[in-house]
Amino acid sequence: MEASGLKEEVWDATNTYVNHWESPTHMLDIFQNNHNDENSIPSPMTHSQRWELVRGVQSVLEAWTKQPLVLTSMYGIRIYHENSILAPHVDRLPLVTSAIINVAQDVDEPWILEVIGHGDGGTAHNLTMQPGEMVLYESHSVIHGRPFPLRGRYYANLFVHFEPIGHTFRHAEKQRQLHASDGDDEDEDGYSSWSSSSATHAKAAYEKAFQMERLSALDGANRNARRTSSQLPHYVPEQKEQRWKQLFDFDPIPKVDPQPLHKDAAATMTPHNAAAAGNLDALKSMAATDRAVIFKSDHNGWRPLHEAARSGHVHVIEYLLKEGARVNERTNDGEGGSPLWWAEKNAEANREAIELLKKHGAISLQPKVLDDKNRNDEKKEKMQEG
Repeated sequence: MEASGLKEEVWDATNTYVNHWESPTHMLDIFQNNHNDENSIPSPMTHSQRWELVRGVQSVLEAWTKQPLVLTSMYGIRIYHENSILAPHVDRLPLVTSAIINVAQDVDEPWILEVIGHGDGGTAHNLTMQPGEMVLYESHSVIHGRPFPLRGRYYANLFVHFEPIGHTFRHAEKQRQLHASDGDDEDEDGYSSWSSSSATHAKAAYEKAFQMERLSALDGANRNARRTSSQLPHYVPEQKEQRWKQLFDFDPIPKVDPQPLHKDAAATMTPHNAAAAGNLDALKSMAATDRAVIFKSDHNGWRPLHEAARSGHVHVIEYLLKEGARVNERTNDGEGGSPLWWAEKNAEANREAIELLKKHGAISLQPKVLDDKNRNDEKKEKMQEG
């Protein structure tokens, strides 16, 4: 029997983002406060704490994106378990500008968040998190996932999603124009039949939000005043309007003064970034200043050679090996995979890199936790046979 407030998530049978059929996920409801149920789990946050969190995350995201945002979703704490995989994907609308907060974890090795950003040639970047840390990302346009199985007992994340004011309307209008140009039938108001209701509702919500922002800009003293009506997104059905207002309509905070959060790209380039991107000139420039940096490990125990091998950059691998990089050194402080093992994760694309590594005596060493798992599986098989 499941405790009230903590339930196994029910995924659609066609949903393959999470391998829920192999490793079910659980959701802890942060809005439930059923004190009369002896099996209930108390909500981890009070009402005021929930909205303090929302306002805090909103402030950070508005400074990052330099535009006003409206909350679209904060549904609970998702708990992943052993062998969970999150396939690379982008989120559906209206999950546009988002934050991941790691609440708790019990893992044998870091569970990598893989992100493929804009304009970097499809390079995958590895991120890891510790409890209390937050990752900001453009969830609807940046490919993200956790393609390597979770090694450990659990990993709990809280997701908070926003969208820029008017974003849904602009998207709906763009789609309307696209379908109109393709010859779709339009109704008397000029909207395609597939989007007439949603686009009209979105337009009304957008105009209301725009008017409120304009009034707020004209009178800064009123920025903290209570909104008299909700910026109701078009995707909220009318019968759920009151519930939405109760959960997601809150006092706007004073507009922050956005500050640049990113320095010049060259100034923030690391040997690991350079190796992952195949930027040999940058690596050589860093080595000219301090040769040791091209061999250093990051906080996950990854060295530039691991990044170059994983991305298949032959010229970078060759340079690092000639400079003295150790061909069989593992990630994760000696507990993870070797460069060849990481290169073989994408064997077809990294064929030349694999050949080069083998030429230099590389051995494919998988993470030790997988060795332990294989031994345990073998023991179970022998016990079953016996």
